[in-house]
Amino acid sequence: MAQSSAKREQIEKSMSRMVMAAAIAVFLLIFSLASSHVLWDKLLFQNKLINADTIARNQLQADVSAANQITKSYEKFNVAQSNLLGSTVTGEDNDNAKIVLDSLPSTYDYPALVTSLQALLSNQGVTIDSIGGTDESATIGSSSSSGQPVAMPFTFSVDGPYQNVQNVVSTFEKSIRPFQFLTVNLSGNQSDVNLSVTAQTFFQPSKQFKITTETIQ
Repeated sequence: MAQSSAKREQIEKSMSRMVMAAAIAVFLLIFSLASSHVLWDKLLFQNKLINADTIARNQLQADVSAANQITKSYEKFNVAQSNLLGSTVTGEDNDNAKIVLDSLPSTYDYPALVTSLQALLSNQGVTIDSIGGTDESATIGSSSSSGQPVAMPFTFSVDGPYQNVQNVVSTFEKSIRPFQFLTVNLSGNQSDVNLSVTAQTFFQPSKQFKITTETIQ
């Protein structure tokens, strides 16, 4: 009876040790799997981070190279002895950079356009009947982020001798700033001609240099 009790006790101890060993093994297995999963996620994240860093570095190097090339091209373009209009460059007011900036302003400035038209027409020996158009700065400002040229429509009507009216048209053709005549109406006689025009000019919104950030997950 005593031997049976001792054997039973030994068996129970052995089973307890087996259960304990199995529990420890299961714990270690679960811990290993969880650790492996965490390490795998970290490895994937590091790979994504390294890849994104490489792409950003390559893009930065390409941008720096392009910026240097643009700078050299600009300097060569702007130091020419003869500007785009064929005149000798005598100062900053008639160098190529100034001419380009004047040809396509970077902001929508309707009052400045009207003032320019007034000055241009007044010098041609004609009577200005009207200069018209609509100031659309409120709507243009919110829809001009594409960087593409934006049209600025206007109208004008003048009276004068035929030759002077013809000079008006020639002056617009020679202007640094591009003007597009959409409709032209002439009436009158050789000594008194009425010219009515609907036309448009343009401005080109400046592009904004933006640095963006990206979250790697």
